[in-house]
Amino acid sequence: MGDLFGFFYREREEHEDLHVIVYPRLVPLKPIFLPRRDFFGVPGAKSPVQDPIFILGTRDYQHWHPARYIHWKASARRNRLQEKVFEPSEQLKSLLVVDVDQFKKNNATEDFEHTLETVASLAVQFDQRGYAVGFVTNGVVDEGPTILPIIRDPQQLSSILEVLARLKMKVKGDLVDTLHRGLQLTWGVSCVHFSYEEDMTAFTTEGYFSHRKIPMVFVVCRPRSLLGNTGHKVRGKVYNLDEIRIKETERE
Repeated sequence: MGDLFGFFYREREEHEDLHVIVYPRLVPLKPIFLPRRDFFGVPGAKSPVQDPIFILGTRDYQHWHPARYIHWKASARRNRLQEKVFEPSEQLKSLLVVDVDQFKKNNATEDFEHTLETVASLAVQFDQRGYAVGFVTNGVVDEGPTILPIIRDPQQLSSILEVLARLKMKVKGDLVDTLHRGLQLTWGVSCVHFSYEEDMTAFTTEGYFSHRKIPMVFVVCRPRSLLGNTGHKVRGKVYNLDEIRIKETERE
């Protein structure tokens, strides 16, 4: 501290706690293709349900469409009838799931950190694409929620990154029980499940989402090829964490 011109300085000690939240490092990723079951997430004019709030543009008027879709100003400019083209009523919804259990049992600290970096990077990608994104984990989150609803909101990405920053490699409870207790699911959701390996929890979680007709993809640190003939085989697409993270050598 000092005076206006900086001639004299004074020091003062502050005793208030200062909390710094460090988000996971963002890393480049290869594409992850989500299976889609949404009915309305079709681009613009091909959408079976049109939303009159969001207008993409205009096109020549189709006589079988309601007259309320006519864009009169555009029609006057082009000297022929034009109609509004709308955005779809629903966009793709994605749910990011992190199962902490096997990371804890195998003391896989480095793999856990790499997984959180990948989840954070994927959340940023989905947000940039305009997806509604949600998050759920069975891990311990210091002073934070373990479930974030699937919404499209300007603050949602920062909320997910903050939860990931506070997530510990400690198990709070059973993942499927967590899903049953606090998660509301709607039509059109696709799920990306992160875990250390394909274990019984991944198998059971797939059954939970399959019953609700929600498609899943899995990202694991320990591929099934290392498990031999043991373990539980999931039916969804399985990605190896190291395969989807772009290494420094691959970017050069």
